[in-house]
Amino acid sequence: MKIQNLYLLLLLALSACQQATPSDPVTEPKVDEISPEQAIQQLVIDAFDQVWSALDTNSLARLHTDDFLLLEHGEVWTNDSIINYQRRAMTGMLEQGYQRTNRMEFLTTEGSGNLAWTTYHNYGTWTVGQDTTGQAHWLESAVAVKTAEGWKLKMLHSTRVGN
Repeated sequence: MKIQNLYLLLLLALSACQQATPSDPVTEPKVDEISPEQAIQQLVIDAFDQVWSALDTNSLARLHTDDFLLLEHGEVWTNDSIINYQRRAMTGMLEQGYQRTNRMEFLTTEGSGNLAWTTYHNYGTWTVGQDTTGQAHWLESAVAVKTAEGWKLKMLHSTRVGN
């Protein structure tokens, strides 16, 4: 009887020492958990992929503030002028089968509270099928603000490098 009690006592002691392991799988961070630095870099990538490559006019409201400005090599663009460009470019791109891909090399990225900013090199490549038809390189900066709907780009400044 004493041996059975000893085994029971040992079993209870061992089970008390075991730590519970979390059963929840790893989840993606919530929007509020994303740092301003992560938010602005992702916004820049999304803006070029959706606004300038996919020419998605609906993405502007989600990615840009209402008063967004693009300072593009001496020109001032607003959301309206970007939409007009998208509509014109879409016709030609679809007819000819153009595709634009983007690559960013972030140089600096900082954030404080509801404001974030970054500088980066932006490389654009245009292709038709397997053929590269054009390439461009810009040095750019971006400013983003956290709104009630989440992070949005407020301003981009772009200067062509080379050509």
